Amino acid sequence: GESALSFYREWAKLDTLFALGTWGTVSYQWPDSIQRDRLSDDRPCLTINRMRGFIRQAANRARQANLRIKVSPVDDSWDPKVAEVLQGIIRNIERTSFADRAYATAADKQAETGLSFFRLTTEWADDTSFRQRIKIKRVKNPGRVIFDPAGTEEPDFSACEYIFYVTDVDADVYEAITGKPAPAQNGLTWASDTAVASDWFPSGKKIRIAKYYCVEREEYTLIELASGEAVKEADFTAMVKAEFARAKSIDPFVDDSEKTIKEFADNWRQNKQVVRRERKVRKRYWVDRVITPDEILEENIWPASSHPLIPNVGEELENPETGELDWRGVVRDAADAAKAYNVEVTGLVEDIGLGHKSPVVGYKGQFGVEGSAQRKAWQLANKKPVAFLEVDPLPQDDGKFAPLPVRNSYSPDIGATVMGIRQSDEDLKSTAGYHDASLGERGPQESRVAIEARQRQDEHQNSHYLDNLRFAIAVAGKQLIELIRVVYDEPTVVRITGDGDRTRKVLVFAGKDKDPRREEFLEKDPATGRPMPYQPPKGVDPDEIYDLSVGEFDVEVSAGQDPGSRRRDATNQLIDVMKVIPPAMAAVT
Repeated sequence: GESALSFYREWAKLDTLFALGTWGTVSYQWPDSIQRDRLSDDRPCLTINRMRGFIRQAANRARQANLRIKVSPVDDSWDPKVAEVLQGIIRNIERTSFADRAYATAADKQAETGLSFFRLTTEWADDTSFRQRIKIKRVKNPGRVIFDPAGTEEPDFSACEYIFYVTDVDADVYEAITGKPAPAQNGLTWASDTAVASDWFPSGKKIRIAKYYCVEREEYTLIELASGEAVKEADFTAMVKAEFARAKSIDPFVDDSEKTIKEFADNWRQNKQVVRRERKVRKRYWVDRVITPDEILEENIWPASSHPLIPNVGEELENPETGELDWRGVVRDAADAAKAYNVEVTGLVEDIGLGHKSPVVGYKGQFGVEGSAQRKAWQLANKKPVAFLEVDPLPQDDGKFAPLPVRNSYSPDIGATVMGIRQSDEDLKSTAGYHDASLGERGPQESRVAIEARQRQDEHQNSHYLDNLRFAIAVAGKQLIELIRVVYDEPTVVRITGDGDRTRKVLVFAGKDKDPRREEFLEKDPATGRPMPYQPPKGVDPDEIYDLSVGEFDVEVSAGQDPGSRRRDATNQLIDVMKVIPPAMAAVT
């Protein structure tokens, strides 16, 4: 399985380093051997890292899009107020989780390596209760996510059979997290895979802790009753037993042995007036485990229909010959053009520098003896300015002195190099998908409409980044509804965030059997013993009580400008109008 991802993992690392540009004196945009040779010869080796700008161009467009999750009923039969509450809870989760940072990080890495993630978690609200809260968290390093490559058949990776989120820690950190001594690599017994040890002890020093989500299956027979209700086989048998128990209470001589009950259940299942049809089910569900090299620390059922690591894809590719999978962002296709640009600019700088470092030609002996101050001054003349230079007079046979040394002037022809730089610049921008207008540069035209038209062309070329992020957030929104219905099953007062970031408190629960207004939950009047009217918690309107388990809902993600952007657009339009209307009319306006 992982072999199908090895190609992408190797190239994703190279993409990350190339986008990094330089780290100290090391450049990741030059081959090591060429960089080493040039630097050893004191020759320039420039890295003009434009990749970060292109990545920011793609990622910042997602930041400015103001992506918002919107929940709406599937049809008119469901309560739009419940949809509004679910949407408000989701927005409050986003706000308290700093979800915009998680989305922004996902957008950065999406543009950089073509695949990123953010994740959903549930955690205890505090150490004094069993209240839980839902969080949206960023995945800073997508390499920490190890997933089933076969699961990429679905765009949300929901077909995966497993997925890991790994953390590598030092031994003391391991002990602090788990409360147990760190295991020793040589003290563990592995099955047969020699690579397993290195997987759990990367670099031989770190110890790996993993959140391990995997699919398990429950097999059962589903029975559809004549009433339309669908029940499991075990529940159907329980219904038959209940009927026999009722008959037994009327007639004590009724045979209610297991054999008789089974025979009746089998006969009823053959009766089309009782059972319409049956089918075998292998229900998928996700198990959430925290595992270390030698044990399982935690194990729970993940209460959603898919894993919580939400993928955010840039461009997805597959090699039809090898079956290798690949994801690409801005860097991969633009890397060669960036290398050519670095070489051309470095060549131009080197040529211009050589024009100022032309050698001086003179007679032997004029520049002073080896090691003298005079000789050193001449040797440094091309490296730093000096006040004066001296030469030793050299008499000739005719009694005259040899002429003074002459600089062998060099004027490089940089025209071809400049043309090469321009071509590399165009190649770099075209492979990255951005041109002058989208980079904020004005072309010959001055019309804002024309410039924005050119910007929209580039936006279409790179619109898949924003579209895929919108899809990823929608996937998260659907799963958040599932988590909310589990986490907030008991009556809970929650703060929801509506439009304009206005907040209010509501009381929510999941399931009619949890409704706090049911008679069995009401307080009794001490005088009469009768149930007292339900009083909602302080700050909650009596009409703001909702059963979140009711209804089916769709999730969509809208991208729109914020009010500040709309005001700027209105101002810019007014400025453009003022340019073309007559001065007299402009003065009146």
